[in-house]
Amino acid sequence: AVVSTQSTGIRPDLQKKFSGRMPTDPDAISNYIYHCNVQNPSGEVAFKTLHAGLGFAKRPMLDRIGQIQSGLPISMVYGAQSWMDPSIGYSVQDAREGEHVTVELILRAGHHVYADDPDRFNTVVNAACSTFENIS
Repeated sequence: AVVSTQSTGIRPDLQKKFSGRMPTDPDAISNYIYHCNVQNPSGEVAFKTLHAGLGFAKRPMLDRIGQIQSGLPISMVYGAQSWMDPSIGYSVQDAREGEHVTVELILRAGHHVYADDPDRFNTVVNAACSTFENIS
């Protein structure tokens, strides 16, 4: 894949976080970011549509949590240094008392949990998937 020479400088923080994890292709992260940004926007448009202003959801999930099928396990993952407030996850636990709702706070992570502590993130996601398989 051809990469713009500017793509390696756009998010050097992510390049650094993943250094050593991509030994066969050290430019994989830069390539990914470049290709995400040269395409027509999709996720960015959805994110903007779902949010009203900076960091405030247009239609907060907490207000609609009762619409989720009863018995469906819910796992919420937060980075301890993220701008996202994990208290919402605990409010979901309270709102769905008696159901399987887990809130995981990953200590060494910010908003990009998957990048900041990928090993812990993968462990948490695998546990959530196992829980779903055991319940269903």
